[in-house]
Amino acid sequence: MDEQKQNELTEKYLNATSTLQEEEELFNTDSPEAWATFVQKQKKRIPEGLEREVMSAIGKKAKSKRRFLNRTLPIAATVALLLSFLFIPSKEKEMTYEQKVELLEQALSGFQEKGNPIPERNVIYEDELLVVYLTNN
Repeated sequence: MDEQKQNELTEKYLNATSTLQEEEELFNTDSPEAWATFVQKQKKRIPEGLEREVMSAIGKKAKSKRRFLNRTLPIAATVALLLSFLFIPSKEKEMTYEQKVELLEQALSGFQEKGNPIPERNVIYEDELLVVYLTNN
């Protein structure tokens, strides 16, 4: 089989348009060396330095993502901090002395007055952690 016919049959085979007879004719050549040389000719080689180019392209993309994050995250944090100053009040309303006295009187009016609220006590034992006393009734 001549080289041109073999090329045509191979193209048909690779495009999945060949018939069974054409495939048998293609694979049943007299010399396997002819098929091997054809395959060697058709084999595509990886260009030199392709791996280096691919890795550098990946590295550039990763660097650009990191650079983007390194620039935007501090800006976003600053904006959030500034917004917190705007929406969170810094001080509560200050009370005058008269208002404080009135509030204290309201709080004290809830307690009953029964003379001396603290009974007299006799200390029996006193330590750093414990005080034992006896009340006089």
